[in-house]
Amino acid sequence: YRIAQEFRHPLRLHVALGEPGDLPPTFSPVQVESDNVVISAFFREMRDSAKGQPHHAADELGMDYPFVLRLVELNGQRATARLTFGATLGGAIRTNLLGEPEEVLVAPGKEGREIALAMRPHEIATIYLDLVEGRKQVRDLDGRREVWATVHRTEP
Repeated sequence: YRIAQEFRHPLRLHVALGEPGDLPPTFSPVQVESDNVVISAFFREMRDSAKGQPHHAADELGMDYPFVLRLVELNGQRATARLTFGATLGGAIRTNLLGEPEEVLVAPGKEGREIALAMRPHEIATIYLDLVEGRKQVRDLDGRREVWATVHRTEP
């Protein structure tokens, strides 16, 4: 799978000339360390997508917009996937495909940046995440009116 993906999507390098600024040399929201486990999806879900479900991982995490990470074991072998996150984990719950909790990986309120996940052969694992730096923030547009109300005005 990895070789096929590297062939289909070759690495492209862009070199910018000038001062590098204060950005880190590399950034990834999540990295998986395993030869036979890959990330197949990483997205944000709305709490409303679980309407009608009596128990959902978003309830356990206390979030309306949890991050969802899906992993797949491809080689038909047991594996341990070590996940390293670029943000602080405020909670992580392994779920079934419907988002119903199966196992607490990082208890809500505890913090960390790594998870070790045991995978069965050909397993698809779904993890709901509370990434502290990615939590929804309420923004008051009226409090920033001087910015957005004048953005289209230009002086000749």
